[in-house]
Amino acid sequence: GFHVVAFTHSNMEAERSRLIETGFAMQPLVKLRRRVMTAEGERQMAYSILRTEPDAMPEGRVQLLTTHTPDLFWTSASIEHANRADALTDLLVCVDDRVEAAERFGRFTARNPGMGNDFAELVLDRGRIVFAGRERIGVALPGFMPPDMPYIAGQGIRTADIDATKNFLKNAGIAPVFTNSEMVCVGPADALGAYLLFHSAPVARPWKIFVS
Repeated sequence: GFHVVAFTHSNMEAERSRLIETGFAMQPLVKLRRRVMTAEGERQMAYSILRTEPDAMPEGRVQLLTTHTPDLFWTSASIEHANRADALTDLLVCVDDRVEAAERFGRFTARNPGMGNDFAELVLDRGRIVFAGRERIGVALPGFMPPDMPYIAGQGIRTADIDATKNFLKNAGIAPVFTNSEMVCVGPADALGAYLLFHSAPVARPWKIFVS
C-alpha cells in the first residue's frame, strides 16, 4: 500500500504550533534544498516538510509540505502524463475504527469529518480522504487483502480522458479489476500493493460506490 500522506500549508511554523496544541507529537520543521537542472541551467529547489513523530499516525508517514519554489517543483514534465491523469482527488484508508481515524485526521487538518453508515469522509480544499473498515472494502474491491492494518489502500486519480486512460492501460498489458463508463481501477498486483482508481472529472466521489 501507500506509506506517505502529504498535505500542504503555507505557514508551517504556525501549523506546527497548532498541531502540538491539538495533541500531536511533532518532529522539528525540516528545510530542504537541492539542485535541479532546468532549461535555463542549474537552479536550487527549496521546500519544507513537517512530520509527526512515528507513532502519532499509525496509517503511515503523515506530513505537511510547502514548496518555496513552485516553478521548479511542479514542472510540465512532472505533471503531464501519457495516461492523461491530471489530479489526485481521493485517498482510501482501511482502518479498524473509521470514526477514531477520521476524527484524528480531522484534528490534524482542522476539518470536521462526515460520518456515513459504512464509511467516514474528510473533505479538503482539493480532494478528500475516505475511511472504511476491512469488511466493507473487501466486499467491494476484487482481490482485497490488506497486508496489515491500518492500510492506505488506494488513490482516486482524475483523468482528462477516461477512454485514453483505459487504452493506455490496455496497451501496457494491465487488466483492470473494475471498469465502467466513467472509471477504471487498477489492482494491487499492478500498482505496488494498492488500488489506483482513475475517474473522469464529473465523478465527484469515486470511492463512494465501493464503500457505501
